[in-house]
Amino acid sequence: MTAEAAASEETAAVSDVPAVSDTAVTPVEPAAPVAPAAPAEPVEAVGPAAPEKPAGADAVSMPDALSVPSMTFMLNDKPLTLMRRDKDNPYLLMDMLEYAELDFNNLKGQVILQVNGKNGYFQQPLREGDSISIFEQEK
Repeated sequence: MTAEAAASEETAAVSDVPAVSDTAVTPVEPAAPVAPAAPAEPVEAVGPAAPEKPAGADAVSMPDALSVPSMTFMLNDKPLTLMRRDKDNPYLLMDMLEYAELDFNNLKGQVILQVNGKNGYFQQPLREGDSISIFEQEK
């Protein structure tokens, strides 16, 4: 085949291909939902069995994974229960400001902080059961 014939054949092949704008787009159906896999069969433990407890021995109960140790304060005469913290990282009076329901962007007076009926200070450590009052004293 001569070079001229090859070029003519290539031009004919390209002209037979429809332009992208000439082709119709066919929508694709979404895939069918996949059923969840069946639960795995239980696996038997390999190795020596755990020793049995002597008769009458008290069983030690493990804490429920969903239960979280908590502590409760009284904030403005309403109970407030929060996740317990380490003794080296206690809740501070300033932590209670976010629960006090005051609009700090529109205060018209002084904010009063009290713990157990006495004036409190911003970084005062709190103990479980403390009665906390945070309110706005209007002028």
